[in-house]
Amino acid sequence: MRNLRLVLLLVPALLSLAATPPDPLTRLKTACEKSKDLKTLNRELKALAPTLGFELEESIADPESPEDGRITLRFRRPIPAARLLAAMGWTRAYAFSGDVHQETWSIALWTADLPEDENSGGPSIGIKEPRIGAWTLTPNLAGLPAGDLPKLSAGASAAYDLSKYPAMVAEIEIALWSEERD
Repeated sequence: MRNLRLVLLLVPALLSLAATPPDPLTRLKTACEKSKDLKTLNRELKALAPTLGFELEESIADPESPEDGRITLRFRRPIPAARLLAAMGWTRAYAFSGDVHQETWSIALWTADLPEDENSGGPSIGIKEPRIGAWTLTPNLAGLPAGDLPKLSAGASAAYDLSKYPAMVAEIEIALWSEERD
């Protein structure tokens, strides 16, 4: 009788877990994985835009070379970085700033722990832009991550470990991957 009560208590909880649909943001990952060119990716993303709450901006630097273009997804309301990281399957993600005034912040993935030297002032890491399929994705944050300045750096920028520092993603720039970007 005791086991029956336990089963009756657990079954609804287990069913609710099984019924939880995956985050619709995972469809962004799928679109990047299966699209091999900018035109196809743009079509896939236009279909996702209403569901995921973003606006598309396509930019082609040279109409003769459409592979030089990029697509920017601008979220109508910024989304938690943790949600994007989970949907994309990215681990060891860090927020960093690539500009000298550290006014803009992006997400990059860890590549290596770097040796400390007298110029670094503390521990440092190597980072790279996330990549899915043929695409490099640059998630840009709505601002500086919340919390105290970390001791860790990536290049000249502080490196905020996004498993510890909350942040919001405002947009994602997507461009065809190339070796020069890595």
